Order: sequence, then C-alpha cells, then structure tokens
Amino acid sequence: MPPTQTSGAISTPSDQNALIDSCPSQPDLVILPPDNVLARLNRLELSTALMLHFFDCFSHLPQAHLPIFPFQKLRSLVASTPLPLLPSSTSCLVHAILATASLISPDPSVVGSTFSRPTPAFPSLGVSTEGDGDPETQDADFDFREYGRMRESVCRTLVEEARSMAVREGVTTVVTLENSATCHLLDLLDVKMGSPGARVFGSAFVAMTRFLAEAGVITGGVQGERVKWSSILMAEALSATSRRHPILLSRYDVDLVCGDDVDPLDELAREAMRSIGADTTRCFICFRPFVLHVIRLAREGFELFIGAPAQRKPFQEEKYSHHLSSLVSLRALLEQIVLCSGESTNVLPPSLRFFFSRAINLSMTLAWGSLLLSLHHALALRLTATQVCDENGWRTRERLDLLMAQTRKLTLQAAIMVANSAEQTSSVFYLTHIVFSRLEEWAEVLVAEGGTARIAGLEMERITALRRILRALKRAGWSYVDRTGVVEAVELCLELEASETMTQGGGFQIEYSSDLV
Repeated sequence: MPPTQTSGAISTPSDQNALIDSCPSQPDLVILPPDNVLARLNRLELSTALMLHFFDCFSHLPQAHLPIFPFQKLRSLVASTPLPLLPSSTSCLVHAILATASLISPDPSVVGSTFSRPTPAFPSLGVSTEGDGDPETQDADFDFREYGRMRESVCRTLVEEARSMAVREGVTTVVTLENSATCHLLDLLDVKMGSPGARVFGSAFVAMTRFLAEAGVITGGVQGERVKWSSILMAEALSATSRRHPILLSRYDVDLVCGDDVDPLDELAREAMRSIGADTTRCFICFRPFVLHVIRLAREGFELFIGAPAQRKPFQEEKYSHHLSSLVSLRALLEQIVLCSGESTNVLPPSLRFFFSRAINLSMTLAWGSLLLSLHHALALRLTATQVCDENGWRTRERLDLLMAQTRKLTLQAAIMVANSAEQTSSVFYLTHIVFSRLEEWAEVLVAEGGTARIAGLEMERITALRRILRALKRAGWSYVDRTGVVEAVELCLELEASETMTQGGGFQIEYSSDLV
C-alpha cells in the first residue's frame, strides 16, 4: 500500500521497540509454564491498559492505515469509556481490532512468560536494515515460531469472541462504516486463521462498500482516497483467487469506488520501460494503475483458467499466452514502482522513508507474484488432468508443456523477487498481515523448481532465495503456527544442496490436487 497518513499516528520501526513497554504492568502476574494455556486464558482480562496496548500493536499493521479505520478516535474512546458502555457496533469493531492485534502482541497474557530463550524486545526487524545480513548465521536468531505456538489458543479465543459478538449484534446486516470495518477485519482473521466455510464477513464487507459508495459516504473522487481504496479492493481480489474462489467484487464495484480512468497496460509498460532513473512522483502515478490492472488480471485469470468452471472447459491456449504476456508487462510497471519508491517517499519524514519504501516493494511484489502463482497452480492442475489418447492429444500435451515451462520460469523469478522483498521489509507484520502473502506456497515453489533454476541459470539466486524465505517463515511464526511442514522442507532442501546430493531432475516434486487452496 502507499504511504498515507490517516487520522492516527503512523508507526515507524524505531517506535516498535517501545511496544514491549506498552504492555500493562502486572505486578501480581504468575509466571506460567509454556503449556499452561488455560491459566492464561482465565487470567486474560481486557483492562483498559491491555486494550490500549493492543491498539498500539494494531497501529503497526498495514490495516491501521486504511481509510475505513478511525483509529485515533477509537483509541480515545477505549481510553475514556468502559468497554460495556460502548455502542454495540463500536464494541464489535473494538473486539475485532483486539483479536487482530493479539496476533502480534508481546504481552505475557498472550504469549506466556517462560521461553527457551529470551523474548526479543520486539520482532520488527528480521535482519539489519543496512544490509541483507549473513544468510549462514541469522536463521536461528530470528526463529519466532515458539511465540506463535504459545499465542494460538489465546488468539483463537479472542477471534471467536469477536466473531460471536458480530453475529449476535447482526453486524453483517446493518450497513455502517463501523460494521464495514469490522467485517473487513473478521474476514482477514477467517482467512489467516484457516476458518472453514463461506466468507460471510467478506461478502458483507463488499456489499456494504458498494452501498456506502453509492450513498456517497465513501468516495473515490479524491485521488488519495482512490489509491487507498484500490489497495483494499486489490487485497480482496487476490485473497479470493489465491484460494480458487470467485472474486466477490464486481466490475461495477471497482469502477464505483476507484474509477476506471486507467491507461492500457501495454502503454503503461512501454512508458515505464522508457523511463530512466527514479522520478520522485513516478511511484504514486504508477501505483493506482498497477493496482487496478492487478484486479483486472486476477478476474481474467480466474474466469479463464483458475476457477472450477474454467478447468472443466477446453484450454484456451491463445488467451493463456496473452494473459502471460500481460503479466510480463505488469512486471515492467512493478519494477518502475520499486525503482521510484525510495525517492518518492522523500515527501515523508526521514524516519518513515525507509520503512514505507520497503513496504511498497513487498506489497506490490506479492501482488504481482500472486497472479503468477495462481496461474502456475491452475496450469499444473490442467496438466495433471490432461489425458493423452491420440496424436492430437500428444500435440496438445506438448504445447501445454511448453507453456508450463514458460510459466515455471516466470514463477521462479517471482519467487526470488518475493524472497528478496521479504528479506528487506522493515516489519515482520507486513509478512503476517498482508492477506495475499502466501509465503508457504512461495517456499514450495523454490524447493520444487531446482531443475527450472538450473535451466534458467538461476541456481545461486534460488539458493539465496531459499535462505531468505526460510528466515521470512520463521519470522512470520511470531503470529501463526505453520502446520504445512514447509520450514522443514526448505531446511532439508538447503542441506541437500549444500551436500550436492540433489537428484539431476531438480529436487522435490509437489502434487497439486483439485482442492488446492
């Protein structure tokens, strides 16, 4: 997302070390063993001090800078008004914020008090901000997975409480700005916490956004607001397609909220490639067109190749090639944004420039990469389902294999870019709370594509990216428990590469099933 100032103060990396100090003082706190989750749950009381600490944590998340959150106003209300006395819709939003913030809080009531090693002051930086760090020595230093395991039960309890309150108060049925924000957060929590079922809160958020835009309560008429809203809608589109779900937003919704006055992608790409050097205004000029083209291509990819109906229809080779070319053009626009983001943030205070240039780099790289990753999975499914029965079948299979080779190379390049951006980002919370980050899937690509890397001459880049994505996964463990086993798979892959025992075929093969999410 672009660097924008909301009604609340924007946090910076240098502020984040103070979060540990914002934990409410608890002189009578009992030191609990790590597995005594029930005791921590019983002792968790939402005092004013603890809620304000959670609000301070929330200010470090990308969601805090979106236009739907009146952050400073809510924080003042929580500081001055007991929670039971807040209006029901406000209370629902506060509970959603508390649940979201609990995923990053270092408070002992959330993560416990006893660990195998000292708790870091705050895991804002996974590596030095001045460089990439030493890949050989930093893996163990930034393994935060123990904290994710400790916080899980408490976080799930707070999430369930927030969801139950929202259902009880009918948040999804009453259109207000507060309810819209509540639905947005609860949908994020459902996605990140792996809750099954239909996206009730996501559907309600989209419907409310449409209604509020039609009523003029929210507007895309101001350029800054259009940029911020386009970021929200992009996250919704990529969140859906990454799980092979239809995009809830209609074309009408995007035009209504963000406008449709955007130049064709090919023209934007040619202009970006002609640009030389970093133009301080170029980043923000390119940002909104980039985001709107991401939404368009996410919808196109789902309708033509990714969705279940598309998988049942004959493969449209020409349209696939054109779609792949569009993604290549979009990368040219992405590279211009990344090039200019550091200079463009000169409009911000010095303490914010570095932080937001890295945040823009990460979020936009993840967005472009997510389009490719979904396409990669879809074509893999198509190849798995393709039966060769005659000569025509062999020709079809050969063409699909050629397209798959092109797609795998592009996806590997994207995985390397994602790993580099994840290494450079100034805040672990831009890894844990960007809904389309898909770090585990990117790690699987890097593990699986050893053969592609050798053919493309990207062997060293792949190994470096594996080390970087491993550190990113271990840092993201501060908030979530990974049950995919991908960290162990990456570690094993690196060990095999180091001992030169990888097979000639290029490492591990990953099966893509029809229920891939």
